[in-house]
Amino acid sequence: MNAIERKRYILDELQRNGSVVITDLAERIQVSSMTIRRDLNAMAEDGMVTLEHGGAVLNNGSLFECSISFKSEINAAEKKRIAAKCMEYINEGDSIFLDTGTTPNELAMLLRGKRNISVLTHSLLVANTAATMRNIKLIMCPGEFRENSMGFLGPLTDDFIQCFQIDTLFLSLEGIDLNDGISVVDVQDGHTKKVLVEKAKAGGLTRTVTLEPQVAAPVEAGQRLGELSVLDGDTVLLTVPLVAKEAVARRSWGQVFTQLLRMAVFAA
Repeated sequence: MNAIERKRYILDELQRNGSVVITDLAERIQVSSMTIRRDLNAMAEDGMVTLEHGGAVLNNGSLFECSISFKSEINAAEKKRIAAKCMEYINEGDSIFLDTGTTPNELAMLLRGKRNISVLTHSLLVANTAATMRNIKLIMCPGEFRENSMGFLGPLTDDFIQCFQIDTLFLSLEGIDLNDGISVVDVQDGHTKKVLVEKAKAGGLTRTVTLEPQVAAPVEAGQRLGELSVLDGDTVLLTVPLVAKEAVARRSWGQVFTQLLRMAVFAA
């Protein structure tokens, strides 16, 4: 196993049992205890686990959030397929908004083949990716930088968004729950996403919702954006089959899809 595969295996064990023991993991994966200890130290730095004597415990509360660097390693192939599917909703001459997150950034990488596209974003990842693309017009939102989102948030961001008309919004979410609605971890991030959704509803936009699964694939997070009905209209959900399968086992996602979506697209 390489480092990413080991982290995924360790995470699976953490999700299944809540904690892991270094010597047990080393024996199962057939690596040294020092290697497992380094993996757990890296996961602790990302805020995923709390180290304890001889092992680690999963941090899995509603405010748990992986670092952007670790998010980029998880479901990488699936995110590329989601991004490719998103391209079907972008036409020449469109004005689009790309949210923060690693999946929207995958979409940004594909825009080089498009022409005459205006891209509005508050994501530093997206801005860096699109900065050298001469075929698009890049508009960067101001605001207060948040490292875990790798984006700019807050009142300046929200006010700036109101100045533009957008054809398609690509929104990244962290939690969808049948009873509690949609949610994200950070309060400021949640408010900016709420502004985007309200702007979309007011402008009658085509809205594409990209559910970007965190490594723990949560269906709940810290900041509520509202009931599922806030995403009515031409909403498309793009997610990965594995995450959807896990979610169905936990919650009645068949009902969620019926209530939330006009169309659900799985990037398989």
